Amino acid sequence: MVTMDEVRKAQRAKGTATIMAIGTANPPNVYDQSSYPDTYFRMTNTEHMTHVKNKMQRIYTRQDMAATLIPEIGKEAATKAIEEWGQPKSKITHLICCSTMGAFIPGYDYQMV
Repeated sequence: MVTMDEVRKAQRAKGTATIMAIGTANPPNVYDQSSYPDTYFRMTNTEHMTHVKNKMQRIYTRQDMAATLIPEIGKEAATKAIEEWGQPKSKITHLICCSTMGAFIPGYDYQMV
């Protein structure tokens, strides 16, 4: 009978871990971020709260953009890394994703896979 420890050892690569390639990508477009906060503060009759409105103007639209763009540019970066690596996708064992734009469900890594 094979033990779980033996199975794990058999699945491990020999030698040290190595990053074979790194891909990066940036969004291709610039988006106007002024319309949503203006509309929101007008509808809620809180236009006098300009300090909050200015924060919203920066935050809300960027979060919406991130939910769409991060998986797209992540795919672009991954494609570049795979091309640089020169091996088939079936040989990939790990995917490491990083973003500072907050959490989304499902995550960016799940969407890219």
